[in-house]
Amino acid sequence: MEPTVTPAEGSGQNQHRSWSDRLLTACARETSAGRLIPQVDGLRFIAVMAVVCFHLDAQLGRPVTTSLLDRSVFALVRRGFLGVPLFFAISAFIVALPYANHHLNGGRKPTLGNFFLRRLTRLEPPYFFNLIVLWLLSYLISGAPLVDRIPNLLASLVYQHNQTFDHFSTINAAAWSLEVEFQFYLLAPALTFLFAIPNQWIRWLILAGAVLAVGALRNVTNERIHLSLPGSFEYFAAGFISVDVYLSRWKATLPNWIGWDFAALVGWTGFLFLNELAATTHGALLHSACLTLAFLGSLGGTVLPRFLANRWIFTVGGMCYTIYLWHQWLMQSYAPSLNHWLGPTQNHVGRFLLIATVSIPPMLAVCTLLFLWVEKPFMRRDWPTRVAAWFRRPTSP
Repeated sequence: MEPTVTPAEGSGQNQHRSWSDRLLTACARETSAGRLIPQVDGLRFIAVMAVVCFHLDAQLGRPVTTSLLDRSVFALVRRGFLGVPLFFAISAFIVALPYANHHLNGGRKPTLGNFFLRRLTRLEPPYFFNLIVLWLLSYLISGAPLVDRIPNLLASLVYQHNQTFDHFSTINAAAWSLEVEFQFYLLAPALTFLFAIPNQWIRWLILAGAVLAVGALRNVTNERIHLSLPGSFEYFAAGFISVDVYLSRWKATLPNWIGWDFAALVGWTGFLFLNELAATTHGALLHSACLTLAFLGSLGGTVLPRFLANRWIFTVGGMCYTIYLWHQWLMQSYAPSLNHWLGPTQNHVGRFLLIATVSIPPMLAVCTLLFLWVEKPFMRRDWPTRVAAWFRRPTSP
């Protein structure tokens, strides 16, 4: 495999770096192998900013004008929830990559214990911190008794709020998708045995059949199914197919071919505007295929990959976990006041752009600090050993 060198490498050679270079280096995401594919973090940027814009626009209400521009922007931004399925595909791609590389290319076999330990030590501390802080803030702001929300807090902490209460977490609504990803992580090591099948077409047919079978559950009117892995399995399948193409067809090298630009155009268009078809069995397969084309085109083309590989873009994308956990609460603390201050207006696009310009930068600034203080320290694989060594250090008499 030939992953792209992380931007932090070699940065210490220049003693007179600009403030932006120092900031980007400090905010660079640390990976287990010390390397990353910038375009994948660029896709994380697309996903998290789509969700941010979706939640921000939802606070403005429906546009009261019939302007074509307003209705078009409204239709596009309100599809920002599709950033979550994109996150699912990215998670499947990243998680499956080492396993698929082992089965397809004879790479080092990942150990099951390290897989689960890494996710436990990497993801849980920032997640627990977020839930506990928001639980306490709900008391300070609304005065609601803390004890009343302890069941919701405990269910969210163990990724069971969706299934226990049949709706999003009342502590942090965004955590619903993290519960789905948690279910995927539990099954991922077993699911990746798919790549042990030598014939690629058989692998793809099995995935397509699984999407059709799981998609049939859409006919079951049970919200718990839609808020679980079966409710979004087709998007994880898109990530599996993408990593299969990346390793088997592209040989872990991005092709930089204009044909993939056209595939990205078709894929993103279908993914954005055929999302309602995902409610049907065959529609779920079509929507998954569109996301697969969009994903691969975004990596293998000539135009979009350059944008995604921009250092600002993929650095912010690398902070997506913190942004996703905190953005909604942060913006809700001041965006409604801005909306009320503007008063009634017919220009929905102008209102959205103005509030986004005022609301998103401070949210990103706070999330940057939270990333540096709360998330990034846990990106280091050896942090539990370091903490244990600190407690074992000799004390002065």
